[in-house]
Amino acid sequence: MNPDALRAGLLPAWSLRHLGAGSPPGLAPTPPEESPARTLPSSVQRLGESFCLSFAGLARFLIDLAKQEITVFDVAAEATPSDLEHFLHDHVVPRILAEQGSVVLHGSAVAIGGRLAIFLGNTGAGKSTLAASLHEAGHPLLGDDAVVVAPGEGRFHGRAVYPTLRLFPDTISQVFGGAVETSPMAHYSDKLRVSVPAIARDAARSFPLGALFFLTGEGGASDPRADETSPSAACMALVEQSFALDPGDPGKAAARLREIARLAGAIPGYRLTYPHDYGRIAELHGVIFAAMAQSDTGNPARKRAMTD
Repeated sequence: MNPDALRAGLLPAWSLRHLGAGSPPGLAPTPPEESPARTLPSSVQRLGESFCLSFAGLARFLIDLAKQEITVFDVAAEATPSDLEHFLHDHVVPRILAEQGSVVLHGSAVAIGGRLAIFLGNTGAGKSTLAASLHEAGHPLLGDDAVVVAPGEGRFHGRAVYPTLRLFPDTISQVFGGAVETSPMAHYSDKLRVSVPAIARDAARSFPLGALFFLTGEGGASDPRADETSPSAACMALVEQSFALDPGDPGKAAARLREIARLAGAIPGYRLTYPHDYGRIAELHGVIFAAMAQSDTGNPARKRAMTD
């Protein structure tokens, strides 16, 4: 793992230690867990001002909030460098940012006409595929996993936590024609990381938010549709798709809910349904562009929500 990625990203003051199979004093190795395919991290343990995240018997990460230090330890022999990079950037860093007070959403971020569209949904809903297709159509992809959202200059802005795009091989062929460089995401997954230089270039940029799109993952729709959701429904969906280091902390949960409620009241949200037919991806893009254009006209009530 490259500690420079932390310093160049959203945790510039943090350091990274790698103890391999060893453990910090007072933390004994844990017995192996069953499968890395289940929800990760497989456990989160609070230790005073620190947290220990376990990843299904492959590795553990100790997060010391006071020292601003991440320690990787108890690394299993079968854990690959790709596994550790995946755990760090896709799971650990977003949760640290959330613990520091940021709203961090589990979604893909694409800049369309200078404003950010965020696509949210459960794993497998199609966020990465849709974002990659928009990137190929000329709309910059910032990242496909975690987005930091914050108010500023009278509106919400967003940027990717880390420049990444992860797709299954057949999707890579559909979207890119196979002519891209790839590397493993994790040894237990068929997904691959796609190397797209423009993503790394644009990921650090912050864009004003244009719209939130909630993907249902349902493929039975006859035509692509974007149906606007109520702020309350959007708020509930955003809470479900947000990162938290300690979801049981009532103070942090209340603060996160307040900020997410402001976001849901200020930025239009759409429930996106469409047929899972890549031959009709241009139609789906058109629906997204129309929703973005509609959101650009502005809703006075939503603008007031930003300043309330």
